[in-house]
This record gives sequence, structure tokens and C-alpha cells, in this order.
Amino acid sequence: MANKGIITMTIAISCLLLTFGGYNVIGQTKDQAKREAELAWNALVAAKGGREKLKNVNSIIRRWSTMTELNVLPNYQWTWGLHLFGGPAFIIITDGPKGICTVANEKGVTDVIRSDEYTTRFLPRDVLTFMLETRWYKPELVQVSRQLIGKRKVDVIQTLVGGARIDFVYEPEEMMVREVWFYYEGSLIRKYGLGEYKLVDGIWMPHKFSVVGAVDRDIFSIEIKPDTPVTFEFNVDYDPKIFEPPFKATTADAWKRKP
Repeated sequence: MANKGIITMTIAISCLLLTFGGYNVIGQTKDQAKREAELAWNALVAAKGGREKLKNVNSIIRRWSTMTELNVLPNYQWTWGLHLFGGPAFIIITDGPKGICTVANEKGVTDVIRSDEYTTRFLPRDVLTFMLETRWYKPELVQVSRQLIGKRKVDVIQTLVGGARIDFVYEPEEMMVREVWFYYEGSLIRKYGLGEYKLVDGIWMPHKFSVVGAVDRDIFSIEIKPDTPVTFEFNVDYDPKIFEPPFKATTADAWKRKP
């Protein structure tokens, strides 16, 4: 279980907060709320494996269902899949510095989307959902509160990523994020569920997940069933040419460096 990896400091902080009945949000100043959130966040990062290990991650491969996603931190993302858009194989290449997201199939480019939010919001959000923070990304901490979800007592750390609200939800006795909530214009639009944590290079990572809700501005909805298996690899040997044209969807392993 993930609890075995929690260091003594993390347990002490968690117990201290439980002893005094959790977090008192009412009547706090913004600075007080932020300080409590930082204390809780630091304990969460320590339980995950520690800030130094997270800072040493430069690239991430995430595989689930028929999808393979490579993040080259901090500015690039390459995604290969089969089914999400209802067609054959496709790839999505995000070039953060250029503000361009290119969609291609087996024949070539089908769409180009431009946004100045790739480096400030979309790319960081995709990474932070699973990693909490990296050398380049860390959410802006707002406050932490104690809440009930059914019969579960959870702590909820409210953050901002690129100005958009994202909440990280965890049980204080365990200190592993179980849900991540995305908001848009004040409304909860998307929920990630995370479970079955295992160590990957000294970092506790979920190996089951689910998604329910909209993809930003309700452009389209996505649902990934509970307990969908997911795997992670860090600091992989990738081919930088995958971020250069011509763009075509070939195989799920096209990201690998050629001999």
C-alpha cells in the first residue's frame, strides 16, 4: 500500500491537522489560507516521493487503452491513439512555445489549433493531474479544506493553473490524491479518479484512473471508465523529430529514438 512510503514528517503533519479538527477556512485571510494550503501541499508532495524526485523528471510516457502520450517537459506533448475521435489512428502534437496544436491521421495533417494557453494552462494541467508538480510546473495554492464525500473524510487543496481552478482531493490518513476536479467559469466540469498507486522510480503513481466530464469550454465530453489501467515511464529516450513536420500517424512507438 502507498501508506508505507509516507515519511514520518508527513504522518506527523497529517495527525496534527486531524487532532485540531482539520482546516478552518472561515475567517481566514488569503495569506493564512495560502500558508495552510502550502503546509498540506508540501506533505502531499513528500508522500508522493519528494520534491527532488519530481524535479528530476524531464519526460513522461503515459499509456492507457489505445492511447500513448509523451510529455517532454515543459513545452511539448505527443499523443497517439485510435478511438478518441471516432476514426483510425491519429496523433496530436502540441508545440507550446509556438502555441500550436497539430492533429494528423495516417495521411497527414487534418487540423491546426492555435492557443496562447498551451504553456500556461493545458500542458501543465495534463502533467500536474498525475505528478502534483515538476521542476517547471507548480500550481498556485489557494486554500485547503476538510470535506465529506459520502462517508469519506477528505482534504481538498484548491489551486490555480493558468488562472483556472483545479482541486486535488485526498484522504488525510493515506496522503495519495484520489480525485482531481477541473473547473471552468466557476462550474465543476470534469473529474479524474485515481487509484491503485505503485512506485515508479521512487514516485507513487496511479495505475488505475477514470475521467468524467467536459474538455474545457464543453467543446466535447469524455468518459473513461473507472479502473482503466494506466502505466507511466519517466525520462524516456525519445526522438525529437516527432515534433517536426511532416506529421503523420504511424505507430504507438513512433516516439522512440531510432537506432
